[in-house]
Amino acid sequence: MNSSALQKGITCMNFSERSDCAIVGRVPCLLNDNAHVWLLSPNVLSSFEGLKDTLLDHDEKIRLARISNLIAGAKWGQTRSALRYVLAEYAHQDPAKLVFEYGSRGKPILVNSGGVEFSLSHSHGYAVIAIAQDTTIGIDIEKIRSRSYDELAERILGPGAIVQYHNMDARMRSQVFALAWSEREAFAKMLGIGIGDGWEQLLPLFSKFALSIELVSGKRKSLGGHSLHYLKSWPNFATVMCSARPQARIEVIRPSGVNIPLTVSGIDILS
Repeated sequence: MNSSALQKGITCMNFSERSDCAIVGRVPCLLNDNAHVWLLSPNVLSSFEGLKDTLLDHDEKIRLARISNLIAGAKWGQTRSALRYVLAEYAHQDPAKLVFEYGSRGKPILVNSGGVEFSLSHSHGYAVIAIAQDTTIGIDIEKIRSRSYDELAERILGPGAIVQYHNMDARMRSQVFALAWSEREAFAKMLGIGIGDGWEQLLPLFSKFALSIELVSGKRKSLGGHSLHYLKSWPNFATVMCSARPQARIEVIRPSGVNIPLTVSGIDILS
């Protein structure tokens, strides 16, 4: 893979079909009122294992070396490498030469992006990348797990929603909590607010927010002039994207494969 391969094959945000690119296939144009969401499975992410030394910059390699858990470190390096590759196609840059700056609360920002905004989330080996043009976005994916979240639910759900929550059985409470957490986390990422520092300032915005129950792909809600979009990514995961402005269409892109180059095997269009 080299910078000339990245530059020559791109037309209207389409991925090169040259064999030395990591992803082949065509994707829709990224327009101002659209957003792209990339769904990256563990198999897809593992394909980037051999690219870490080439793609990651010095600071990323230092951060990777500090992750003591080998499995967690491998997943972080793969996800970061995949993020670089996907962003490079939209920004028309070499993935190894992308430069990131970080907001006061750690939100990554791509330098010289040409207006490309992004958000990344990962959970239990799966990752999602949201990309938009000239609008701030946030995305979150949460694993639905069979455990009690009642104490946290009391903190993040409004008065009406918490009553509804406690009237559900344990299985539904797990699903509803994952959706509620994903909504708030996506909103926080859009604003650049960290969970540990100022995250609770957004909770009043959700005090009268209707409880989301079903994992319905394509559903959307409005909150304070922003839009929340619900995506069905994988079984037993809740995935929500938040945009600073309403998006007319979300295009969900699913690459597949276990080796480089990967193939864009499916695109779901959510209007």
